[in-house]
Amino acid sequence: LPTDAFFMYEPYRGIPAEVVQSFGAFKTELLGLEGRVVFPIKDNSEVIVGLQARFINSQITPKYLAYPAGVSFPWYPSPARITPIANSIILVEGLMDALFLHGKGVTNAVSIFGTKSVSYENLLEKLTPFLLMGIDTVYLLMDGDAAGKSASINIAKMITQQTDIIVQELSVGDGEDPATLS
Repeated sequence: LPTDAFFMYEPYRGIPAEVVQSFGAFKTELLGLEGRVVFPIKDNSEVIVGLQARFINSQITPKYLAYPAGVSFPWYPSPARITPIANSIILVEGLMDALFLHGKGVTNAVSIFGTKSVSYENLLEKLTPFLLMGIDTVYLLMDGDAAGKSASINIAKMITQQTDIIVQELSVGDGEDPATLS
């Protein structure tokens, strides 16, 4: 973590303070991550593999930054940090979606870090830690835009072709995302 990491103890974008705190959110002026809320992304062994930062105010672009650049994140939170519900996980596009759902008590929500992050080549690598914990159902809750709808269809197809997992596609309204649900 950066030496000036200032850990957050307040709510952020509808995510309760206790969830923000439990996922280690902080602010920093280093690493090119100033003006952002930063989350350490951990693998299944709880080792930090990178940082994902989201802007605090809407004038900063891009909306998300990964550090180091080009890092490939595992699906997050890892099995060590979720509570499966009925042997299932809910895959969502973004980290904010997953954390928002955790804040609502949906403790099996997992971020895939974008619709383009899943491929036939990496699906089993990303999914295996969850399979090892006994997951037998995957719910897909992608954003309600064209990219999210297309990704849901494609990811469902990949999972059913490569595993025996039951896949259910859930939907939000057009232009909505899981973090906008009430």
